[in-house]
Amino acid sequence: MTRLRILAWRILAIFKKKKIENEFDEEVLSHLDMLVEDNIRSGMTEEEARLAARRAFGGVERVKDLHRDKRAFVALECAWKDVVYGMAGLRKNPGFTVFGVLALALGVGANTTIFNAYNASALKPIPVFDPGNVVRFTRNFERHTLGNRRLLFSYDEYLHVRDHTDGVFTDLVALSTAYEHVILPSQAANTVQAKRIPVQLVSANFFDGLGIIPEMGRRFLPEEDRVPGANPIVILSHEFWKHAFGGDPQILGQTVKINKTSFKIVGVTPPEFTGTGATEQIPNLWVPLSMYSQVSPDEKWGPNRQEFEVLARLSRNVTLPRAQAQTDVLIRQYDSGLITTDETDKTTGVFLQHAVWYSATDDNKFQAFAVGLMLIVGLILLTACANLANMILARSAARQREIAVRMALGASRGRVVRQLLTESFLLSTLGGVAGLLLAIWSSHPLQVKLQESLIASGVTGLQINLEPDMRVFVYALATTVVVAFLCGLSPALQFSKPDLSAAFKEEGTSLSHRLKRSRLSSGLVAIQVAVSMFLLISAGLLVRGLLKSQVADPGFETRHVFVLGADYGDRRLADAVSARQRRLAEGIRSLPEIRGVAIGSVPSGASPLAIRISGPSTTVSPRRSSPSPRTLVSYASDSYLDLLGISLLRGRNFIGQEVAAGAHVAVVSEAGARLFWPDMDALGRHFQIDMDRRGNWADFEVVGITKDVRFENPSRLDPSHFYLPVSLASATRGDLFAKTDIILAAPGDLRALPAIQHAVAAIDREIGPSIELISLEKFSSEFGLQEELLSLFSGILSFLAVTLAGIGIYGVMTYLVTRRTREIGVRVALGASPRNVLAFVILDGLLPVFAGMLVGLAAAAALSAILHETLVFPGSVDLLYGVPFYDPATFLGVSCFVLGLALLASLVPLLGALRVDPMIALRCQ
Repeated sequence: MTRLRILAWRILAIFKKKKIENEFDEEVLSHLDMLVEDNIRSGMTEEEARLAARRAFGGVERVKDLHRDKRAFVALECAWKDVVYGMAGLRKNPGFTVFGVLALALGVGANTTIFNAYNASALKPIPVFDPGNVVRFTRNFERHTLGNRRLLFSYDEYLHVRDHTDGVFTDLVALSTAYEHVILPSQAANTVQAKRIPVQLVSANFFDGLGIIPEMGRRFLPEEDRVPGANPIVILSHEFWKHAFGGDPQILGQTVKINKTSFKIVGVTPPEFTGTGATEQIPNLWVPLSMYSQVSPDEKWGPNRQEFEVLARLSRNVTLPRAQAQTDVLIRQYDSGLITTDETDKTTGVFLQHAVWYSATDDNKFQAFAVGLMLIVGLILLTACANLANMILARSAARQREIAVRMALGASRGRVVRQLLTESFLLSTLGGVAGLLLAIWSSHPLQVKLQESLIASGVTGLQINLEPDMRVFVYALATTVVVAFLCGLSPALQFSKPDLSAAFKEEGTSLSHRLKRSRLSSGLVAIQVAVSMFLLISAGLLVRGLLKSQVADPGFETRHVFVLGADYGDRRLADAVSARQRRLAEGIRSLPEIRGVAIGSVPSGASPLAIRISGPSTTVSPRRSSPSPRTLVSYASDSYLDLLGISLLRGRNFIGQEVAAGAHVAVVSEAGARLFWPDMDALGRHFQIDMDRRGNWADFEVVGITKDVRFENPSRLDPSHFYLPVSLASATRGDLFAKTDIILAAPGDLRALPAIQHAVAAIDREIGPSIELISLEKFSSEFGLQEELLSLFSGILSFLAVTLAGIGIYGVMTYLVTRRTREIGVRVALGASPRNVLAFVILDGLLPVFAGMLVGLAAAAALSAILHETLVFPGSVDLLYGVPFYDPATFLGVSCFVLGLALLASLVPLLGALRVDPMIALRCQ
């Protein structure tokens, strides 16, 4: 109880300090008066009595200090005094404060911005009730399959786990990938005003299990998941309701037509619910799983077909490892009873992840990308830290005499270190707050750019929420604290142990004294320059690649050429789809608005297949286990090459009879001919293609050679491209590997679209509402958007780095020139020309700059070489568009720019020193 009273008294003393001081002064005076009265009664005079009373009482101020120590938190008061002193010091040095805060704001702001983007995609939970308890099922395969397939389970697997778990989950829900389907409002059913909208099939307990309360209407009922096809119903997303129905409050009970079936609208989701992530398409409509056949009437759904994600809500007091262990046993138990085939990829383990927006957070590629991105922005923070540390070093060196005086008067080394660290923390706090504000301000333009990039990548409807949450604030705080500690500790330790005698004697006036360069300060400047060179060269190479991309010829015609997108039915039924496409192509060909029609693969739709080279008549049956090179394979009709403007260099094109009969002839690209038949003519040569990726090798003869194209990636020419008759596409198991579409040439203003729609409706009434024209120019423009985003991002980082480096060089050179002002004055007084003084000081001051430039050049060259070496066929992207890794224009231009910036930052303070009168310089302290 006594300790609590003492603690309460001390806390009270903080708020009533003045009153307590006055009361204690009165108490001390009363004690002295009492002693004086006692001494007078013992026979002393009044003056003797007062002197004796003071001797008996002791030092008044000492007693007051002891009383203050007991009634107050000494450490807290000392810390507050350090803060007040530090703030006063920052106010007295506004230039130092502004540059320090600016450097940290740029470094902390860049890192916090990138972490905010990572947090939004990989750490933020999905927008459901109590998301911390919601987990997503994922698994590993025997063949180490990656991607979204690891998230997919069969409906029977879902039922097996749901019915056999021992209370570890309160709810278990299944959901399909959000596939695009043709949607028609009921009132527009007789028109062609249709849209392809993402639709997601979910278990009936989906909304109830995730705690989603509809804004209007109701959730699905349990019985609606048990009766297949009875009373088709649908729930709309809030955005789709607003966009397609204008927010009609009477929407409940109306219908929408999905493909051929009318679905009754029973609910609208709240605006904050935009799906559960882990999918490229954000659903606009949700339908019960029991109505699968109505949504996709042409699809064949087997019970063991793996196409459903599974989400579960953990029961209270159930740990994740326990739930994962039980789920793993159940899935393995179910899979053990299945009949395995050569195509079966066995499950080796089931894992539970906390459900976040981006499900592939454990994927090695994503982790490598995230780590690489954080390392890059970490370089900016490193530059900011080096800048701040250099500034603190310079300021501490200027205060060395002050520090020596304080220690001579009795201040301990720990007390001095604490004072210097407090000043560093104050400066870092201001910079951290400014950096956090900068990150919040930049979140909106970053969100816009990310949204554009996602759309360019085919991800539509996804709204990334970049509003910072508590994790972002904690990250910014932790970064600020670490920066303050790292930047302030070394100068504090270095200058808190000075030689007091030398410090008092050192006045900077000795003509024989020459300031020694601080190795730490020079190293920090070199780090800043190296990082700046590295980022500037990387950005320069990307910009050079971007400029080349603007004039890069894809090798085929994209203007006024369109892909006819339509719902042709189940693409696994390849023969039926091909027949349907041929009927449509023939019907469209006769339209006066159409200049040409072909059927074949679209850009980015070529299949990478294994190839074997043999003699003209050799037939081989290679073993499946033997390795084979691969080539890109596209499927083409007889008019395909002419329509796309892919010119033949030698040989001939396909003829109609060969395409119709599926003849085993091929047209190859010039690069493919050089690759597989070097130093010989490829015409008439034979090769084999693994048509179904299961060892079904087919022999082909080369009948033509075309020019090279940029089909797989607009960033580079295809290393090898083979064209086969389109009728052979069905040999590759349809949609799983080979997808063909109708390609046509039409006016650029799309005037042909109504005529095409009517022609298609006359030929195939079911397909008519679903058609759309997609320009081939879209493919290159979408990739160009990603290239622009990367170039913009690297350019911003480079600007930040070079700005920080310039500030750092300027600050160090200013400090160096200031400390050598007397030396400069002596040299000028003795007859040295300004040119000689400039050359001497600049060369001496730029030695760390040269060292940093060499390191930055080497690092940038190494990174560029690695990028070029990792361009592995067939799927890699050359972001540099063929710019060599040693590109002289970029390396030389960046080197000259950095050197010029360093010279400019050095000349400004040096010219100022040269304008000082030599006599004033000789008296300079």
